[in-house]
Amino acid sequence: MRRPIPFRTPFLVALLATLALACAAAEGDGGGDDGHSAGLEPTSPEQGYVGPEAVVPPSGSVTGAAAPVRAEDFERVEDPRLAAVLRAGPRIYSGAVPVGPEAFQALAELGVTTVVCVDGARPDVDAAAAVGLRYFHVPIGYDGVDEGARAAIVRILEETEGPIFFHCHHGHHRGPAAAAVALRALGADADTARAFLVAAGTSPDYPGLWRDVASFTPPSPGEVAAVRLSAVAEVEDFAAGMAQLDRIWDGVRILADAGWTTPLDHPDLDPDHQPVLVRQALEACAEATPERWSSEEEFRRQMRRAVERAFALESAAAAGDAAGADAAFRALKRTCMSCHDTYRDGEDLP
Repeated sequence: MRRPIPFRTPFLVALLATLALACAAAEGDGGGDDGHSAGLEPTSPEQGYVGPEAVVPPSGSVTGAAAPVRAEDFERVEDPRLAAVLRAGPRIYSGAVPVGPEAFQALAELGVTTVVCVDGARPDVDAAAAVGLRYFHVPIGYDGVDEGARAAIVRILEETEGPIFFHCHHGHHRGPAAAAVALRALGADADTARAFLVAAGTSPDYPGLWRDVASFTPPSPGEVAAVRLSAVAEVEDFAAGMAQLDRIWDGVRILADAGWTTPLDHPDLDPDHQPVLVRQALEACAEATPERWSSEEEFRRQMRRAVERAFALESAAAAGDAAGADAAFRALKRTCMSCHDTYRDGEDLP
């Protein structure tokens, strides 16, 4: 079921105006390199689809583009098999990662022909292929949509027909940002693209995403032609580990909400075991620290503190100490947020 989004309420108009002012100063280049653009490097056919050396149209045009999408065209798609799905016109959808065959079937029923993953986790290419969907993997960070990713998005628009579904993990930040870049490439203005981010729930805590949507300029034909597209991109160990940790953390949050007992609707979650997975994932990420941060004592201190607090959570949960687990959970969350503010989310907008 699709439900139109009311965009004429005074509150949303005011919110859009505020966001427009916040983003107006962001007329810079694409976001910094945080290791997520590795999927744009040349890859072998065994790793997934590699795009042909297609002839591309002049910069600023996308073959077959219809009239630009307006904010009034946005619709939420309500389907229990999918999450956080937002439609913008005939070609662009964004949402959370499709989980299981049912989710990909739901996308096929919507008419989607292409799925684009911008998360660091490995896409479920086989499940997509089983219902005839084509997959591309263009990982981006929370600090922005860099030049390579923007060129890849334009290349995907050029090489495919039909609706495209962009997704990250939860469907609120990076996936909508990539979709908004696609809208800009298809002719939407900056205000419409920012309105899409508002509708998707993209947080202002990720100013680089807002900046790169607002300041989008079409890549050159040479930049687009140089892109190599893959169904499964090469992602550095640290980024892949953090993507996996994000999924484990979802389970920890569910357990915290359930008072550190196994919820009836999540019998797979064990309050004794899930915190162990968090601690192990953090240790693995600490071992895979990228070279650009390996000499930074503050980064290493943040990682050590996170591991220590994960140990505290693990111990409290194993002892059946719900109050202690709550305290350790909150402390670990604060540590993660502090590290993300410094090393993941990018600089504040001026």
